[in-house]
Amino acid sequence: MSGKVTKQERVVDISQGSEPFGMKVMELLLPLPRDQFFALEAAAFRLNLTVGQLIRRTIRDFLLIRILPRTLRASEMGNDT
Repeated sequence: MSGKVTKQERVVDISQGSEPFGMKVMELLLPLPRDQFFALEAAAFRLNLTVGQLIRRTIRDFLLIRILPRTLRASEMGNDT
């Protein structure tokens, strides 16, 4: 765990198949307090992931579990909000 933030990371994780091959990438600036960054880095290290991979998976899982089901329920009821 170096604490260094790198400009580039590998985007495609073939082992999990979570990101489509050749996916377009947008850059996200995420200012964090130092202790939160180190906690994130430690969690990623324990999972054998990069910090970027952990953040992407966390966002993906949040959207799949919390946001997408609500959106689907609303569209089934005719509420496209």
